[in-house]
Amino acid sequence: TCCPQVSPNSDTTYGVYVVSAGCVSDTQYVDVNVNPKPVVIASADTGFCEGSGGVQVFSQGSGGVGPLVYVWSPIAGLDFSNLQNPIANPTQNTMFYVHVVDSLGCRSDLDSVLVSVWERPVIDAGADQFYCLSDSGVYLTGTLTNPGPGTYSWNWTPSLGLGCDTCQITYS
Repeated sequence: TCCPQVSPNSDTTYGVYVVSAGCVSDTQYVDVNVNPKPVVIASADTGFCEGSGGVQVFSQGSGGVGPLVYVWSPIAGLDFSNLQNPIANPTQNTMFYVHVVDSLGCRSDLDSVLVSVWERPVIDAGADQFYCLSDSGVYLTGTLTNPGPGTYSWNWTPSLGLGCDTCQITYS
């Protein structure tokens, strides 16, 4: 039989000797050193607006025997897959996974970060308006489709002469 497999919880020295025809060899020893498993933590899920160049994703490795090497996957959509904090610029929502490998080859468990790609909002400033200088002004009415996640804000420019430059409907 060959090769006993061992999985000690702490550093252990194992000895081996052979008996052949009643003769006993010297005992030889082998040390098995137990190294701590490295750990990696990825940043919280995040997202970015399509066409904006992406978003940086973060990870932090610890433990093990340094230096740690970072490994991200999938590679598509990342500027570099071996950086601690690469830029993610996928074309669609993508779950990125990261693990670290220490200098002894010990590998951490995987952690992940979901990068969402948000469509750009689509806005229509409304029809062109005409008014006479003697009139009291006109209302400008914007229409928003596809606002994306979360809150959004209106920003009319230039703000000079507007009743409200951050309202959907403003008076000029």
